[in-house]
Amino acid sequence: MFEKLKNKKVIVRSYNEGVNAGIVVKASKNGVIIKKGRRLWKHAPKDKNMSWYEGVAVSGISDDSSVSPTFKEKIIVEKYSLTLCTDEAYKSIMDLEPHKQG
Repeated sequence: MFEKLKNKKVIVRSYNEGVNAGIVVKASKNGVIIKKGRRLWKHAPKDKNMSWYEGVAVSGISDDSSVSPTFKEKIIVEKYSLTLCTDEAYKSIMDLEPHKQG
């Protein structure tokens, strides 16, 4: 079941780590490792007829959203959910200018 997720572009939602987007390195019932990702601090879908992170996974992220700089790899060890991203949606997340602190 989890093997088919390897190399898929996803949005990961978990309690402590919030909402992140990335590419699955490995997944199990106990956690997930993603690479080339970003945390989505404030997110809205490009298509305003959609909602939440599921809408972002389909239509991409809006320009008024805020994301972290790109991380190399993140390990999330807790209950989580995965939503598959379209290639266009993942690209929009990665192309968005990272939020600057301050």
